[in-house]
Amino acid sequence: MDKKTILIFKVCAAALWANEKMGKQERDYVGNLIERFAEDEKGKNLLRKLQTQDINLKVLESEIEDLSKDDKQFIFEECFGIITSDKVLDIPDIKFLKDLKKVCGIENRYYRNRIKEARIYKGVKIKRNLKIFVAIGMVIWIAILFLPRSFSKKDFKELLRENIKKESVNINVLSEWDITGRKKLSAGEIYASMRKSVVTVYVKEGDKRVSQGTGSIIGEGENDYYILTNKHVIESRKSKIKEPQNYEIKLYTGARFDARLDFYSRKRDLALLRARIPEEYVGIIKISPKKYQNVGDRVYSLGTPIGMTNTFTEGIISALRDEYIQTDATIFFGNSGGPLINEYAELIGIVTQSFLFKDYSFAIYSDKITDLLKEKEE
Repeated sequence: MDKKTILIFKVCAAALWANEKMGKQERDYVGNLIERFAEDEKGKNLLRKLQTQDINLKVLESEIEDLSKDDKQFIFEECFGIITSDKVLDIPDIKFLKDLKKVCGIENRYYRNRIKEARIYKGVKIKRNLKIFVAIGMVIWIAILFLPRSFSKKDFKELLRENIKKESVNINVLSEWDITGRKKLSAGEIYASMRKSVVTVYVKEGDKRVSQGTGSIIGEGENDYYILTNKHVIESRKSKIKEPQNYEIKLYTGARFDARLDFYSRKRDLALLRARIPEEYVGIIKISPKKYQNVGDRVYSLGTPIGMTNTFTEGIISALRDEYIQTDATIFFGNSGGPLINEYAELIGIVTQSFLFKDYSFAIYSDKITDLLKEKEE
């Protein structure tokens, strides 16, 4: 492992301990970093050891200054991802980011936009002053005593449990018998084929849209079609959601339909919505497992990055990691939950992470869809 990679991970480790505590989301994020940065078990053990050390940003400043502009941007994005992964920015987090911004030469305008994007698209909240939070806590406590009971997280889970439809979801998974006779399609043919299978997902509070992502129509039940997306798309502001069917999907034609949250995984960043859609608007996407994918294969993404519907990009499989497909296809906020597609117009992955100014993003293997459906039936 080269010195630059180790330095980048050290800065990420410093970000991890910016507020002297590490939550589950931050542990998961760093676990993903280790998976991506290390090529073998020896490298993983080295990074795990670094992860536990008390590393101060001040000590690393001179080394960071020697890096290229792109590497500095990369470091800032990785650290920003770690610090916002728990969806809270407290005073130590903000101080670390401001110090890192200065060391990496990040412009103030860009920094402010990243904070804004995190709040809008990831539901990140900023913790400001403890006294303010104590005062708010007192108000909430009084409200609990004297006002009608509010809709709690437990209520949400209970309603979701009642909402799960006890029916089999019919999906189309590629088998060894299907391999022979398949024909590679052009980019234009893939786009035309996939449009009916990909939707924009909106999370709503009343009539107001509070966040969005992308989804794929993966199967059908007796009356409903099932849409796969990321869990973080549907729960970005879950604490404010008043009822589980407060979702909307938009098709490539612009037609909109109400959707219902059917299930989300306790183990993976995956969720299922269901909706009643006229059959002529729908195309069910075929699922291609990990064993049929290879590094260098051409892949495509179709989704709604930053509100731009029906955006189609292409790239290759850069690496097949243990848990994720790594690709250089251009992916941005709003693509989350959307499909990564091969040259046969088959779903090979579910987009889950992207990084600005770097030629890589990550997708969950399509094999996990069957695991999700088994989990739903448990």
